[in-house]
Amino acid sequence: MHKTLDDINALKARWMTGSGNEKACPQEWEGLDELSLLALAGQFSRIATRPVSPGDLQVRPDIPSLPLPTMPPELRPQFRRILSGKLTSPEQVVSLITARGYCVNPIDWMPKRSDVDLPRVYDSWRDWLDGNTVDAAHDVLSAETWDSFPAHSRYSELTVMHGAHSDAARGLIVKVAPSLPAEQRLRMLECLRSGLSEADKPLLETFSGDRSSKVQAFVKLQLARLGHNAVSDREASAELTDFIELQRAGMLSRRKVVRARKLKNDAQRKRRKAVLGRMSLQGISDMLDLDANDIVEMWDFGGATDEIAEVIATSGTDDQVDRFAERLVEHDTTVSQSFIDRISPAQQRVLGLRVMMKDDWRLAQTMPWFTDPDGSVPLPQADKCDALTELIALAVQTEKPAQEQAVAAALNFLGLIAAREAAASLVERLTAAGVMTVDHRLTLLRLNAAL
Repeated sequence: MHKTLDDINALKARWMTGSGNEKACPQEWEGLDELSLLALAGQFSRIATRPVSPGDLQVRPDIPSLPLPTMPPELRPQFRRILSGKLTSPEQVVSLITARGYCVNPIDWMPKRSDVDLPRVYDSWRDWLDGNTVDAAHDVLSAETWDSFPAHSRYSELTVMHGAHSDAARGLIVKVAPSLPAEQRLRMLECLRSGLSEADKPLLETFSGDRSSKVQAFVKLQLARLGHNAVSDREASAELTDFIELQRAGMLSRRKVVRARKLKNDAQRKRRKAVLGRMSLQGISDMLDLDANDIVEMWDFGGATDEIAEVIATSGTDDQVDRFAERLVEHDTTVSQSFIDRISPAQQRVLGLRVMMKDDWRLAQTMPWFTDPDGSVPLPQADKCDALTELIALAVQTEKPAQEQAVAAALNFLGLIAAREAAASLVERLTAAGVMTVDHRLTLLRLNAAL
């Protein structure tokens, strides 16, 4: 066998250099014509011989099946084209597809180990990539079976458990979390985020003094969502009257407002920021003898608005955060991303559309409001929104490369957030205005409309 293989390799070498096959082919093949030798050499190399597997080769199980149907085959080329364009992150496109009830084909895309913002439906693939072959499909998650569940799947299971059997979920956290590393403790507690209730308060308080600062910050934020504000610094509370005041405003001075005092220099403004950074919303309201909701409703948008917004974001309830966000948008005040992250997804969509109506064609002010795009936003009619009208015009004719890239980014953003009907309508407007149907900038919008 080895001699035959050596002879064939020698024969191939002679063919590559243009030499004849004399004295190069196996003895049994002598006298055959050139075409027969070529056929036999090819058959021997591909069929009669097989490569030897390396000693450390591991046979992995099949990729797990996902509970959603695979995206229609005719849409897969569009998906691959979007990924190759690199204007949109794969995680966002996959989230859009999942929101429409489909999963992707593993030939087209597989998650990376570093991906974190993925739909839970892909947890089994992430576990498969980690080499976890444990089949925990028939196990019940408990303190005893915690280690037998694949890493990503068990956190998804805990989140589901917290929604359906919250007492069991809290009991599991109490038993397992203290023995875990800080990163895993935090991830376990994050399962409480969805469906957080007053019943979770005692559990959160047990971790308020956790040795991890990240865990402490998370616990503080969740307690604030429940209306249990952190205690303000006493020294800061005593100093706060130098920076915040309750005054009457208006022609007849019948309306009361809470405002920042006028300061003389940067040193005072720096000190005010430091003092407010050590205060809670409840602490400020106690100092002014007001209800916490009054601070949200009565704040006068002048100095220190950014600092007050940060206080509300870190120590206000969900309703207080949503209401102050509405007031920020009403007063055309820039809203920080950290504050937007505290706003409920439903309110983000409502306020994001309001911002879009005042935004320019780049949609730079609108984009931060849609941190979790799922293709469910009914966009305003293009002829009633200056930003969309201008964007359509620039998509047809623009001469600056930088501007063209910004147009493409805005169209991709709309492709992620738009409801199916809105995406289809926008594609019609763009093509009617003169944009070619095959233009790569329309690919995500067309995929959205087809899902």
